[in-house]
Amino acid sequence: MRSKTVLRFVKQQANFNEFSHFKKFWRRNGFAVLGFDLNSRLHAVKDYENMKYRVKWFQKLEIKILKMISPLLFSFCPIPNTAMYIRSNGDVVFCFNDWTEENILGNVNNNSIYDVFHSPKMTDLRQRINLNSAFESDICAKCDLYNEGVYLTF
Repeated sequence: MRSKTVLRFVKQQANFNEFSHFKKFWRRNGFAVLGFDLNSRLHAVKDYENMKYRVKWFQKLEIKILKMISPLLFSFCPIPNTAMYIRSNGDVVFCFNDWTEENILGNVNNNSIYDVFHSPKMTDLRQRINLNSAFESDICAKCDLYNEGVYLTF
């Protein structure tokens, strides 16, 4: 089971110095580790601007490099095509950034995972994302990652 488990570390002002140790420890124990920059979670994170860790000049340079590299590797947001986010009550949402109750695709207690993932609503959103033409009403319109085109971190 370890080989299928990916641990995510969200880097922010209060913890970014811990990432290296975290990654080393968990990789040594057989887990994959991904680090992500904090994002506003569709503007839901309070005091977001003060929590960001890329505030020094070399950290700002890193983000500029990511903005240049990311579109070469991902021409559109990969999230809806590669993952599914199931809440503890079985509700499925579009994206890990969606903390609202407004975009429930279905519930795995009532429908199969396959049916929810391939629902018309999700298929339609996936097509718009793949064409980089999310509607203003889509949750993507408020997404830091989507708007900045940065789907990578280091």
